[in-house]
Amino acid sequence: MGEKRAEFRIPLMARIDVLWTDWDKTPRVAPATLEDTSDHGYSVRLKESIPVGTHVTVKRGSDHVSGVVAYCRRDKAHFVIGVKNESNRHHQNSDKIAAEARAPRVSGL
Repeated sequence: MGEKRAEFRIPLMARIDVLWTDWDKTPRVAPATLEDTSDHGYSVRLKESIPVGTHVTVKRGSDHVSGVVAYCRRDKAHFVIGVKNESNRHHQNSDKIAAEARAPRVSGL
């Protein structure tokens, strides 16, 4: 049986960095993969667990979008986190990151 989703999701495969602050205020950065996006958030696959409620910033090049971890689940050797967009002002950056992830890369340009 398929998963029931509240929103349509656009599948992606983009290399990103996730930035957050640990419980002891230590800044953290982890390489990750942006897996999909929707109107109100996105899901990310990485090798580290990030607690629910943690504020994160997703960075790709000079673009970034912030949000709050809504869920974190283990998937084999990785974790998949769901991030809810922080506000509508970040929605444009989220759309830009998603559009760049879908755009074909042409080498040599």
